[in-house]
Amino acid sequence: MPIEDGRAAKPVRSRLIAALRAACLALAALIVASHFAFGATPKAVNFVPAPWDLLLHALLYATIAFLANLGLGGGRPMTVFALACLIGTADEALQLFEPGRHADWSDLLADMLGALAGAFSARALLDHAPAG
Repeated sequence: MPIEDGRAAKPVRSRLIAALRAACLALAALIVASHFAFGATPKAVNFVPAPWDLLLHALLYATIAFLANLGLGGGRPMTVFALACLIGTADEALQLFEPGRHADWSDLLADMLGALAGAFSARALLDHAPAG
């Protein structure tokens, strides 16, 4: 019976990590696309009452940034934060053209705070993950 020396396991582990990273990026992109698609419907108007909508904004953008930074390996929290801020800005700007919707600075601030927390949480998680 051959003895495993660990070399064969490394390519499998590398492929698994690459697949998980790709899945994180794909899920982040899917969430963004879903957010924009839902935001363009009449159901989005007052979907969550104030001030709870701000919590929803923060959680949504924290999730997007967390997944995106995991997908990028955790080393780019400021890049992910900046990208999430651009997405939030685009979302608020597009609301100017949707009937019944309005852009709100407090929504954008909640988006940014959530994105900041999510991006740096992913980095902290990966910084403390066991090396393998």
